[in-house]
Amino acid sequence: MKIDKVILVIFISIALNSCYLISTSPSILIKKDFDGDGIAVLGFSKYGSFLSDNIGRIAADKLTDALFLDGKFNVIDRSKVNQTQAEMEIASPESLSADQIQKLGLKLKANYIVLGRIQCSSNSEYIDDGSDKQLFISFRIISVLNSEVIGMATYKISSNDEITNALNNSMSTIVKRIVALK
Repeated sequence: MKIDKVILVIFISIALNSCYLISTSPSILIKKDFDGDGIAVLGFSKYGSFLSDNIGRIAADKLTDALFLDGKFNVIDRSKVNQTQAEMEIASPESLSADQIQKLGLKLKANYIVLGRIQCSSNSEYIDDGSDKQLFISFRIISVLNSEVIGMATYKISSNDEITNALNNSMSTIVKRIVALK
């Protein structure tokens, strides 16, 4: 009887974790003066050959969606962010100067700029939709006023789910944790 219960618990655990396994919980630090009003999320930088070229845009879209759907944040539409980024000829968000952050923020009427990166690795030589992948997501929330980092989040997950679904779930988890800390 005891063995049946153990087998049942193992089977349920495997079934629940087969599509999406969280390796760690998000690490998040947010300063108290962050009010979440006027957030512009720039496209994430991508690292690793396993990721598609548009994964940085998708990651930024998923974070923007999660922030908006939570209802506690005022986010700037990604199309407006993309257009302004193109007008200012910003190729790599990671190399923005304090002056560029302020100009971008003023143009977007944003109080905060989010700069992020996403990295993917796999245990196998080739990555496919069913193989286990490790995603490393990190971003900084920067105040437009003084270019000070006022928030930071990092998250590492393992998933054999499609990357877009894993990103959607990850960004929702991160935003829920940010709300809990506010």
